Parts: sequence; structure tokens; C-alpha cells
Amino acid sequence: MKKVILMIAVAGLISCASVGKDFSAENVASIQKGVTTEQSLLTMFGKPSSVTVDSDGNKLYGWTYAHATAFSVGQGKSLIVKLNKDGLVDSYTLSQTGA
Repeated sequence: MKKVILMIAVAGLISCASVGKDFSAENVASIQKGVTTEQSLLTMFGKPSSVTVDSDGNKLYGWTYAHATAFSVGQGKSLIVKLNKDGLVDSYTLSQTGA
């Protein structure tokens, strides 16, 4: 019986998955429109998971993190930052799901 319980516990630990690199709410809160630079973002969050350029030539950087286990509700967050042509933050959006 103990072996069965141990096997179930081990299976539960193995049954988890993460995507992306987690980032702190404190770093997100420190972003200032018109002040925070592209280099500062890269230092705080690392390489973005997506980079696109809009029709006006502004860069859109995206960072995504998700984590789930077999025994919990999944968690996720996504940060999208728009940089103007001068390399300064124009706007940003943080979305979060789960606990």
C-alpha cells in the first residue's frame, strides 16, 4: 500500500509543466511610460517570447509565463509592451489568470 501511495505522489510531482520564464509584479510596477527604455526591459525580463513591429514602426515585446500541475488550477501571465521609435515604453498591458 505504501508503494502505491508513493507512486501516486511521484506521478503528481512529475505531472507539472511550465512555459516561459516567470517575471515579478515588482518589475512590471516599475515600468514608466515615456521613461523606461528597451534595454531596461531586457534587463528586467530577459529576451521576450515575441517581438513584432506595428504599421507605425513601433516594437511590441511580449513575455508569457504559464505553470500548471496535475493537482492545481493553472496560472499564467502575459506582459505586452509597446515601445515607440525612440525605444521608450509607450504603453503596456499585464494579463493574469489563476491563483
